[in-house]
Amino acid sequence: MSTRRLLAAFLGFAVIGVSLPAWAGEDGPAAPAVSADKVTDPIFKKLFEDGVGFMRAGRVHEAIIVFDGARKRQPNVPEVSANMGFAHLAAKNYPAAQREFEQALAVSPRQINAYYGLAMAVEPQGDVELALGAIRTFLHFEPEGTPFWRKASAAEWEWQEALRVKRGGEPIAIPPGSVGAIDKKPVTSPDQLRKDAP
Repeated sequence: MSTRRLLAAFLGFAVIGVSLPAWAGEDGPAAPAVSADKVTDPIFKKLFEDGVGFMRAGRVHEAIIVFDGARKRQPNVPEVSANMGFAHLAAKNYPAAQREFEQALAVSPRQINAYYGLAMAVEPQGDVELALGAIRTFLHFEPEGTPFWRKASAAEWEWQEALRVKRGGEPIAIPPGSVGAIDKKPVTSPDQLRKDAP
């Protein structure tokens, strides 16, 4: 099964709330996903915290190195792959970011921020349809009104319009007071935006 089809399956199952096990190839199921805050290994915790610190300081290459060390100690922690994805995203290494977000979702389809990151990684590579699917999954789970929800909602509208124009449709003007307007206060819901989807 191609990565794209596998990802589409994960997106579909995540929307309806079904968790899928991570598979370790032909040998059967891998160990279940473990949340970073549940890991008791002090070396893992130190590496993970250092990686987060490097990310906050904008030192993405160092973050990738220490997150890789953390993953070697605990391969089933989806937050590690998601954070590595964001580090690659900051470095504009979109294919590597995409692989990391897909890995995070393979370990845990409920790693919500990985959907956001995946969308941000595949859109610059030209896969607007996959970006739209990932961002809509993120919007489904993210509480409405948070800063990332607003950014995701704006991206959804923008990508939806890009697809509409690409397919020969007329662009829709940005309604006053909507996510795309200067005040950035969302008045339209994602359902209203989806209603106009191409």
